[in-house]
Amino acid sequence: MVHADSKRKTFKELIDDANGQPEAIVGAVTSATGTGRIALWRRKRATGAKFKFVTFKAGSEAVLAVLGGHVPFSTENVSEAWAAAVPKEAAAVMQAQKEFIEAVGLGKKP
Repeated sequence: MVHADSKRKTFKELIDDANGQPEAIVGAVTSATGTGRIALWRRKRATGAKFKFVTFKAGSEAVLAVLGGHVPFSTENVSEAWAAAVPKEAAAVMQAQKEFIEAVGLGKKP
C-alpha cells in the first residue's frame, strides 16, 4: 500500500523506481521473514529492484508509517490497511501518529 498522495500508483511504478534508485526507497514490513518481505525479495531476484526496509512490530504500525508519510510503501494486508480506506478516520489516525512521533522525538535526525 502507498499513501493516497503517492506518485506511485502501481506496483510496476514502485519496481521501476527501485530499479532506478537502488536501496533509496524504504518499505515498511513487519518481519524480516514475513510474506511481504519475502515477496519483495522475490521481486528483487526477478527484476533487480532493491529496497531498504524498516521493521515494525505490527501491521498497524507499518500502515501508520505510510499514512504519516514516514515511508513510501508497506507490504501489509488489506485488512491492516482498512483504516486508510476510510478517509475521515484515516486522517485522524495519521494526525495522532504525527503528534506522537513529534512528542517522542522520532522525527528528528541524529
